[in-house]
Amino acid sequence: MMKRVKKELKQRTKVVGVFLNEESLIQLVGFILMGVNEERVTGRRYLTIEKE
Repeated sequence: MMKRVKKELKQRTKVVGVFLNEESLIQLVGFILMGVNEERVTGRRYLTIEKE
């Protein structure tokens, strides 16, 4: 679980590149962790790829 969270954080922060301030970094990390928690609690993913 932690590997997945770290990978997600790394990918998202790499896309953003440079943060204006520490608060913007904390906000992004908070949103990512909220999404991960939502997936864990509900068992749902927002962007799923269905195999046919």
